[in-house]
Order: sequence, then structure tokens, then C-alpha cells
Amino acid sequence: MKRSRALALLAGAVFSLNAMAWTVSFSGTIDQGFDNSGVFGVAGRDLRGLSFTQTIEIATDPALWSVTNGGPVFTDISGHGPAFVDTVTVDGQTVRFEVEATGYGRQFLFDEFSTQHTGADYLYTDQRGLAQGDTLRAFQYAYSYLQAFMPSLDFDQRLDLPASGLTTWSEFVITGQRHANFYGNASSIRVNGGPGQEVPEPTPLALAGFGLLLLGGHARRRGRGA
Repeated sequence: MKRSRALALLAGAVFSLNAMAWTVSFSGTIDQGFDNSGVFGVAGRDLRGLSFTQTIEIATDPALWSVTNGGPVFTDISGHGPAFVDTVTVDGQTVRFEVEATGYGRQFLFDEFSTQHTGADYLYTDQRGLAQGDTLRAFQYAYSYLQAFMPSLDFDQRLDLPASGLTTWSEFVITGQRHANFYGNASSIRVNGGPGQEVPEPTPLALAGFGLLLLGGHARRRGRGA
């Protein structure tokens, strides 16, 4: 019985270390935007022409979403979803928004161009929910009908590239006690890259060591009980 419990704990640890998530970061210049309440430091400021980076972090485990679809050229999860974090920097001022649950969202990868040499490659992430009582939307996409840029259909892939040649869009909206919005095109795109933006993967040595610790503790308990 105790050995079974130890193995179950090991399996749970492996699952948590392999938590499915992705981080999508777009950087560029704001085309249109306004900060009504001073979300980014100055109330009543026109944000047009300022630099921005929006980084969305959200779990992509299909079990956490209400709708999942997939096929040879696309991966798609949508509907009600898990918590997410939206970290936004405007003109050097960084604000982190934590949302407890996604009221509606969609994570979408489409890789038709590189597999069929026609069609499009497409990356899409869209989240909506409440951030400490305020309504938040974080939305970003990139696509191209002229070049393949999606290495795979996995949400855990790495991508770091200039957005030249791609059609892009990044949008941020918060309404309530805090009120600001902007949208703009990206000059660079990063997926699952950079410090603090990686889902940890267990190494075989680490897993073996953890398993030995569990089984060693089990053996000690048996020795004391003899």
C-alpha cells in the first residue's frame, strides 16, 4: 500500500513538472491607445507612438479548457479556461495583471504553409477575465500567407523572430476602476523564451533521484516498523 502511494506521489511530481503552458510576448509600437486612469503612470496620456511589450502566460492543458480541437495542420483550445497572467510594459512602465479564470479564451496554432507549401501559418492567443475586479482582454496574433514561421503545432515550442513579413496584432484593454487600452503591430515575437518564461521539464537524473528519495523513505519506514 505504502509503495503504491510513493509511486503515485512520483507520478504526481512528474505531472506537475510537465505542466502544459505557453508564454507569448509581442513587442512593438502603439498605433492607437489611451491611458485614462494612469495604469501606466500618467492619467490622461495618449499612448500613440510609445513602445510596448505584452506577455501573456496561460496553461494549455486541454483538460483545463471547455473546447478542444485539432487536426493535421492545427491545434485549437478555447472556451472557459484557467487563470492567466498578462504583463504589459508601456514606455518602460511595467504592470502585471493576474486573472483567476478565463471567461473566454482561445489558443490556436495553424501550420498549413510549411506542411503543404500553400495556405498560411497562424499564431493566436486571446484571453478575457477579471483582474482584481476590472475587466481585462489580452489578445495577440501573427500570420503569414507568404512564409512558414511556425516550427510545429506544439504550444511548448520556442519561437523568437522579427515580425517583418508577418501580419501582427497586439491588443490590451482594461475597464473598470482602471481604464486603459492600446493596440499596435509587433516588431518582434517570442514564444516560450527568455528568463522566467519557461515551463520546467524534469531531467531523467532528477526524476531518478526523486524516485530514490521516495522509495528510500518507504524502506526506512518499513525498517522502523519491523
